[in-house]
Formats: sequence, structure tokens, C-alpha cells
Amino acid sequence: MELLLPWNAGCLLLLLLSILGATQVIGKIEPAVYCGACSALIDEVQYAIDQADPRETIDVGSFRIDPNGKRKHETIPYAGSEAHLHELVEEICNKMDDYGLRTDPDTEQTSYVRYKSREGETQMENISIKDGIGKKLKTACQNILEDYEDDLIELFKRKTTDIHNDLCVEISEYCESSEPSKDEL
Repeated sequence: MELLLPWNAGCLLLLLLSILGATQVIGKIEPAVYCGACSALIDEVQYAIDQADPRETIDVGSFRIDPNGKRKHETIPYAGSEAHLHELVEEICNKMDDYGLRTDPDTEQTSYVRYKSREGETQMENISIKDGIGKKLKTACQNILEDYEDDLIELFKRKTTDIHNDLCVEISEYCESSEPSKDEL
């Protein structure tokens, strides 16, 4: 019995240290990175939805037959459907490599912006493309999706008018209430 007590105390100490360690890791979230990743995530999903073929449709609903012999289903546009959104979020964080840190020359404020246009051009004015920026944004994007994927999908399905405010400000609280400027993202 005396031999088990030090072992139990050691396990308890190890458990406490792991909990404290996890708390410190959580405390190291960089708000600017997470706000930038959240904004970029929304922009990338919206762009991908806009690029989808509007003629493509998908059947949704039940494929069971009701007592009247009919199926309850409908055909909806694929763009922005739940299936499409789930497909998009699988790879969307890889787009964070196309972002850099922009410093406004007048205000010295920094923001994360897409430096690689979707047509392949590169926009480099006042943008820093350091090695770790894309990696930080990608990690933040993955963490955001891990915690808020269902919320993101629901907001896009409902076609909410201000998804940035709803997800990045209200739900996740990664951003302050001010909207990103038009030249950002």
C-alpha cells in the first residue's frame, strides 16, 4: 500500500502539469493571427462558392418513401450546399500560403492580406512574406475549423449577410467589432 501512494501522487502531479501546460498553450493564441485567419477563411470559402457552376444541383432530403408513396426530397444548387461546404473546408486552409502581412505605410497598422491574386499575379506593395506567416495562418485556420466548422457551415447555408461579424467577432471572438477594410482580403 505504501508503494502505491507515491505512484498515485506522481500520476496526479503529471496530470496537473499536463493541464497547466495545455492552459499555457491555449494562452499563446495570437489574436491578430486568428482574426486574420478567420477573415481569410471566410473570404476563401465565399470565393470558392462564387466560382462554383450555378447550374450544378444536388438532391437533398429523405430518400425514403412516405405512406403516400412519395419521396420527400428537393433539388438545390450545389454551390453553397452543405455537401459543397464540407468539401471546401477540407482543403481551404492550404490557401493560407497565399497570404502575407501588410503594413499600412500611413498608420503602421498590420493586417493579413492575399498577396497572390487568384489569377496568378503577385501583389507585393507593403507586404511581408516571411516563412512562418503562411504556416501560422494555416495552423490558426485549422484550429478555427476544428472549433467552429459547424458554425461556419451553418452561417453559409443560411446565407447570413455578415459572416465575418457573426463568426469572427460574435461567435469565436477572435476579432474586434470593426470590419476588415475593403482592400484587405
